[in-house]
Amino acid sequence: MSRVEISSLTEGPIKSCARVDVERIEIGEMGPKWSRRWMIVDSDGKFMLSDKHPKMVFVEPQVSETDNVLVLKGRGYGHQVDIPIRDEGPRRIVEMFNSGMRYEAVDDGEEAANWLGEYLNIDGARLVHMPADVIRHDGRGLARFNFADSWSMSLGNVASLDELNRRIVAIGRSPVSKERFGHDMWITGAGSFAEDLWGKIKVNGQVIVVVKPIERCSRTLVKREVEVADELLKKDKEPLATLATFRKDSQSVKTIFGQKLAPEWTGEPQEIHVGDKVEVVVYKAPPDLISSK
Repeated sequence: MSRVEISSLTEGPIKSCARVDVERIEIGEMGPKWSRRWMIVDSDGKFMLSDKHPKMVFVEPQVSETDNVLVLKGRGYGHQVDIPIRDEGPRRIVEMFNSGMRYEAVDDGEEAANWLGEYLNIDGARLVHMPADVIRHDGRGLARFNFADSWSMSLGNVASLDELNRRIVAIGRSPVSKERFGHDMWITGAGSFAEDLWGKIKVNGQVIVVVKPIERCSRTLVKREVEVADELLKKDKEPLATLATFRKDSQSVKTIFGQKLAPEWTGEPQEIHVGDKVEVVVYKAPPDLISSK
């Protein structure tokens, strides 16, 4: 049997922006330490989405723990700024997808707002973050988390992406990159869609619940792998079109790819690393998929 291991890890401090490859991730009470702690909102305090503002995927944030700052960089943009990481500052109520997802956040100030306005060419954009004293739990009470849609972490399987791309290429379209899916962790050594059967895994002593498949949306249509902003929205309906032919859930009627994860909090931070072995400790029933005709 092949060894299943972590092939890559990514860190995404700002929701819906670019992710940075890292060699390790620290897992704490909120899941991955910096995962989606920040969010970009408009002048009304509503979350800005990359499928509506695609240049967001060229914003390349990176945390410098040594300097205790969030570094804002933009692809092809020479001007970067360091934003101090602190919970002091004015607070406001921000909204994610609907009025039921409204949270108190700290506004990260004028320097961040000016940088975002210049780079994205959008008036009123603000950077906010979730302070440590705001408590947000997932729907099943498994973990706390920041501005993630539901759970704090996600997993992709390289073999599953390869199978998806095999089907996409077979109909004459271009394969999609792993960047489209925004996973924190990618694994190798498992068969395609083996992750459908996993209920709980263990990595370097860290137990992680595999909660449910991820319902994919139009954000996967944004071509994060391109180098020029004008190419971002030249959509060919992939990967959603092909996923709909063989990965449509019978209950939600949504296309699914990848898995949402909820790391179990042990009381002490733990690390996972690229190359760590992934051990499946609990299995579950596969999703009920609609058969293609």
